[in-house]
Amino acid sequence: MVYDPEGSRATGEGWFDPAGESEKADFEFTAKYKNDVSTGYLGFKDNDAEIKLKSTSIDWLVISAASAQFQGTGTIKGDEGLCTPSGCRWRTTAITSEAKEEKTLLCYKTSILW
Repeated sequence: MVYDPEGSRATGEGWFDPAGESEKADFEFTAKYKNDVSTGYLGFKDNDAEIKLKSTSIDWLVISAASAQFQGTGTIKGDEGLCTPSGCRWRTTAITSEAKEEKTLLCYKTSILW
């Protein structure tokens, strides 16, 4: 893991069509260091599956020129079996183009960790 409190921040939002589903899945995130502590927000909603993930903390993050990976805890509404009563752990990876002005999100993935 790399710790760089002077590093940048990662932000993104968007939607995609999950395979075989009729409605879009939405996501939004921001992650950065503030006063040497990782902080931010992750929200993910799969409308067809009626699952909504909301972060409660960001535990760590690594940001490079074209990617960001961060992990935290959160709550899930819609399928509470995915989490314990105290919440669940998740990890997000976002990969962008390396263009300096207008970065394009090429890959977004959020995984629930067991």
